[in-house]
Amino acid sequence: MSRTKKKRPTVGHLDIRISPDKRDKLTEEDSYETRRKRGLEKKKKHKSVYQKVKEAEEAKADSNEQKQPKGGRLAEKIKKMAQQQQAEQNSDSEKG
Repeated sequence: MSRTKKKRPTVGHLDIRISPDKRDKLTEEDSYETRRKRGLEKKKKHKSVYQKVKEAEEAKADSNEQKQPKGGRLAEKIKKMAQQQQAEQNSDSEKG
């Protein structure tokens, strides 16, 4: 004797709602597809070894370019002004 499979009884008419197109879903802010797409865009992408080395070299080159000799342009101006003031004081003390 064979067993019969259980069948789900269909009560009346099934109300099947057709989901909107994917474009429509993506326009909605709270839809699953929109949140999923946003999450994939924000997901951290791992860089290749080549990219890591290249960025490290660029950062090192940038840091070398940014480093100025100790005492920048402002320090040089201050030193010149101090020397001028001392020269004036020395000349005033010699005259006086």
